[in-house]
Amino acid sequence: MRRTWWILTLAFLLAGSRAAAQQGYVQVISAMQVTTGDIERTGATRRWEPDFGFSWFAPGTRVGTVQFDLHAVRGKSDPRLGRALFAIRDLKSHGFTWNLEAGDTVHTPFLTDYGFSNLFAPQVTFRGGSVSASGPRSSFSVTAGRVTVLRDLFGANAEALGQSLFVARGTHRPSNRVEISARASRVRTEDLKEFAYVVRSGDDAGAGVRVSVTPSWQIVGDAGVTSFLRRGSAQWELQPSMLAGTKWTGQKGWIQVDAHRFSPGNFSVVTNPHNDREGVFAAGQYDLGSHVRAFGGWDVFRSNVRAETVPIESGIPQSSGSRAYGGVRVRVNAHLFFGGRVEQGARTSRPSRYSLGYESDTGVASGEWQITYSRWNATGRYERRSNVDVGSSPFSFTQHDASAQVSVRLESHSQVFANVFLTDRRDRGAGGQSFWQVSAGSQVQLPRRNLFARAELTISRNRQIESDFLTPRTALGFGLNGQLSPRLTLSIDTFIDRAPLLLPGKSPWASRTLARLVYTLPTGSPVVAGAARPARASRGRETIEGVAFVDWNGNGVQDADDPPASGVTIVLDADAQVTTDQNGRFRFPREAAGPHRLALDLATLPADYDPPSPNEVPLVVRRGARTVTPIGLLPLGDVEGTVFQDTNGNGALDADDRPIDDAVVVLDDGTRTEVTHGGRFRFTGVPLGPHTVRVLVESLPDGASLATPDAAVELAPAQRVGHVAFLAKIEKRPEIRKVFPPKKDGR
Repeated sequence: MRRTWWILTLAFLLAGSRAAAQQGYVQVISAMQVTTGDIERTGATRRWEPDFGFSWFAPGTRVGTVQFDLHAVRGKSDPRLGRALFAIRDLKSHGFTWNLEAGDTVHTPFLTDYGFSNLFAPQVTFRGGSVSASGPRSSFSVTAGRVTVLRDLFGANAEALGQSLFVARGTHRPSNRVEISARASRVRTEDLKEFAYVVRSGDDAGAGVRVSVTPSWQIVGDAGVTSFLRRGSAQWELQPSMLAGTKWTGQKGWIQVDAHRFSPGNFSVVTNPHNDREGVFAAGQYDLGSHVRAFGGWDVFRSNVRAETVPIESGIPQSSGSRAYGGVRVRVNAHLFFGGRVEQGARTSRPSRYSLGYESDTGVASGEWQITYSRWNATGRYERRSNVDVGSSPFSFTQHDASAQVSVRLESHSQVFANVFLTDRRDRGAGGQSFWQVSAGSQVQLPRRNLFARAELTISRNRQIESDFLTPRTALGFGLNGQLSPRLTLSIDTFIDRAPLLLPGKSPWASRTLARLVYTLPTGSPVVAGAARPARASRGRETIEGVAFVDWNGNGVQDADDPPASGVTIVLDADAQVTTDQNGRFRFPREAAGPHRLALDLATLPADYDPPSPNEVPLVVRRGARTVTPIGLLPLGDVEGTVFQDTNGNGALDADDRPIDDAVVVLDDGTRTEVTHGGRFRFTGVPLGPHTVRVLVESLPDGASLATPDAAVELAPAQRVGHVAFLAKIEKRPEIRKVFPPKKDGR
């Protein structure tokens, strides 16, 4: 510990001697989550969850950019050190740019480098260290530590698991068109707590090549071999892995095709979804005209490829599946957009220790529309999903989902909004359920302050069709967010809901309050070193303009189906701002030539969107040149699902299966958590893309187990609501009776 503090002190002294090339800061964070209600409502959520943090960011020092983050959180009962990070980045030495990190950080698997949309691999959070370097032609990195999970909503309570990893990677470009990569990893697992795992130890090595045949066409090839030890087995196995694919990107569209096979031991960390799987994937989209875009894809896969060699203790069934989809998006004019999508898929699972197996066929048809005008916008979506399960009639169903939302800007600093969601599911048997939810609210900026108040009322009803059992729920949400001063920001959000419990003496009310206070003290200079920036009073003759838009695919470019974003505030250099017009355009006239920074005012950002990352856009204005900058808003979606008890143990959702209340559901390894009510949960405001959802087994009734505690879901522009389902098997514990001996008097 003393050695660590000496290193930090030395880095601090090194950092304070040169003028900053960017804006530095010291930041103090104080946050708290408070939950109230009976344990039947709050489940495993703790009554209070604090986070006290300190951050220091110093760019342009002698050793590069220095960053230091330290958080104090609550352990099981007492305060403890949470997430801590010390990093030195952009250090120039020996022809390389070096980055050094120590503490709680992240590692990105190699698959993400190839950019295939079906092979997205989430980052791994770990506690340890990493060293990376990049040069004109070569780069390498070494990473080692223990895998962690984030246990709170703030991402500050990092808990180390009993899993260690070591990764070494390197790349070299012998020419501008060829890139060669190599990698090696070692993973050892002792205890993952509530996370299931199959591989106990794994050593992996591989290499790949990426060839740019043309600037728009790439070919990828990768191969590796893994030596691994399964859980419950004493015999090491050796299996290969491979990936071959190609990508083409043109002005009017793109195409991706790949074939892959991954060994069970392939980088067997807790978050890796690509283990023991092989398949073929193809997808693409193409602009048929200036207003019409067609898209489609096909996917076929098989998991648990060598099921006959797996010990019975693992209990993983062999399964196979296929999926094909296609659709079209049409922009009628500047105000109206609509689209449609059709998908057909089938999946088969063989019987195993924990599953009776199944064979199902699913079809989905959906349509959506959006209307945008200067002061209001509205969206709507309808989806019909049908599932035919050959072996289980109750699990065959037809489901209809419909949703709509509207937002109206009354004045420049206020808006009202409303949302409606309906779903109706009818099983082939007599079961099923219907659910509807209506919410409405308003957001208002306080007079002459950069503070925004928000209020929302939500009413929902869930009805079991066979029993006609009704579960009503009402929720209220209040929020106050913004700047108390130029250096102090505040965020307070309170959620209160009422869901009746069929238990005597138990209150139906529960609440959750999230409060966050951040004080930021700028250090150094916000201007690039050596560049003269005129004072604000002496503006020049140049013009900065651009457009804000909804970036559906997150590529940073306004495509044909990306609508404009009106009514959001763009800030220039933190001291000038304008609001986008009905076409999403903004303009700063009479600006001086030189460096500037554009950013979105997050307080004016609609609730259904996230800012681009990073939010600030650096730009350099040239004399006599027109400077145009696009700013894309990233749309958000919802992830919802169910947690039911598998009463008959058949591995399928039947009419007799009962919903489980107060189960804790975790999104993306602790990014957010929710508690089930009536067996249902819902995460709102989730970024588009792939996500993982899991259920904490500790929050289920005693004796409960989940055959599949983790689930994957992907949100897309055509499907902004993702659905997952969990089935829990509850083993009844044997009854223990104690026989007391007779008393001495014979009684």
